[in-house]
Amino acid sequence: DSRHCLAIECGILNLDVSSGNGSHWVAFYKIKDKVDYFDSFSDLPPLIEL
Repeated sequence: DSRHCLAIECGILNLDVSSGNGSHWVAFYKIKDKVDYFDSFSDLPPLIEL
């Protein structure tokens, strides 16, 4: 069988402190080395390079 699995990661994260009200959420979707990132507060790229 020549099929293989792709490593796919995705998530929705709350960037507030644990005692905060959950007002800053971001989302990401990663396949291999490509990452799509959404932050409703800004159009800035992710802070961490992969």
